Amino acid sequence: MPYSKQNWPTPRGLNHDFTLSAEPPVNSVGFISAFKCPAVRILATSRASSKLAQSTVSYGAMVYLAAAGGNQLQVSLVAASTYVSALLFGLQGGTLADFF
Repeated sequence: MPYSKQNWPTPRGLNHDFTLSAEPPVNSVGFISAFKCPAVRILATSRASSKLAQSTVSYGAMVYLAAAGGNQLQVSLVAASTYVSALLFGLQGGTLADFF
């Protein structure tokens, strides 16, 4: 079956002649239907597992430090250290993502 210009997929918000459109896309994907794709399930599972592991290590470090006699400031600094990368690289990464 030959493809015509009308059969080409277009990015969201663009018409086939690449002019902007205010109409929402016709074929939107819902949250549940996205999980029918194995790649989406793998990605979601890996992200959840990674977040769970990071939280477990952070919580374990706080419990160990408290049991070893660390003061409240040290325990709080360990808890706050999980947000340092987001604080340092979040703004720059968001700027790069928006620019490119």
